[in-house]
Amino acid sequence: MRGALLKAVPLWLWGVGASFLIMFALAATQLPATWAVREGNGTYGTWVATRSICEYRTCRTVGDFHPDRGGTIRTDIGLTGAREAPIGSRYRAIDTDGWENSVYIPGYKDAFSGRLWTSALFLVLLGAWFAGVVHIARKRSNRIAQDAMDNGTDDEDTILDREIKRFGAGARRGARLLSKNVHELDVPLPMPHDAAVRHVQTRLENEGGPLHELRGWRTESRRVFRFVFRSGRRYSNPAVITVAVLSVDSTNSTARVRGVAKAPLAQRDSGKKAALQVARRLSA
Repeated sequence: MRGALLKAVPLWLWGVGASFLIMFALAATQLPATWAVREGNGTYGTWVATRSICEYRTCRTVGDFHPDRGGTIRTDIGLTGAREAPIGSRYRAIDTDGWENSVYIPGYKDAFSGRLWTSALFLVLLGAWFAGVVHIARKRSNRIAQDAMDNGTDDEDTILDREIKRFGAGARRGARLLSKNVHELDVPLPMPHDAAVRHVQTRLENEGGPLHELRGWRTESRRVFRFVFRSGRRYSNPAVITVAVLSVDSTNSTARVRGVAKAPLAQRDSGKKAALQVARRLSA
């Protein structure tokens, strides 16, 4: 799944996710400091406005923070919570040692609520982004699998392993211990080749997973179809069925049915059972 995520998701979308994550981290890491302001915990002192700094057509006032109990004076630091701060004005302030270059008006509650809502917003956006990324990766993975099935580039073992993986990590590990069962048989079809192809498609379209024609194996006298036949409890026993419709003469055809499955010894003939069931469906 991780490989599918990396290949399926465009670079710009990873950038969007990184931006959401950074914004969430910036807001969330300020929650303790702004909560301390709300509760009145921190270093009290006096903030004195000293100058205005204008950048990108916006101006802000900075000043010096003088702690009541002495110590280091913080210079060029902003004040949060005051509507206006003319040069030379003085305000009681509290310093919570947050990473923001600012002190606060004591008891200023909007700082905490603003960071809380911002954190929640970007957390929701992150969740939506992740769900979208997984959806894109799954669609791409399914499309690749379908193209491989249509072109016949996926062998039977690859298809079976992919089906078994749907049942979780335990099934993936257990797949190595399963025995492979293969069975082939021919079903005579007393009809021309084109009619036999339509007959096979009609009879098999509801037998299991989507019916795929292996376009890479197609010739004038041969059409090959493949699908995943599921049986057992919760359809946990998949088999790959390949049906080759072969032209015998102008009035007769043959459906060559091949069933392949991986199953424990107690179900070692599951490939044969699946092939026989499909053959009975074609001959009915």
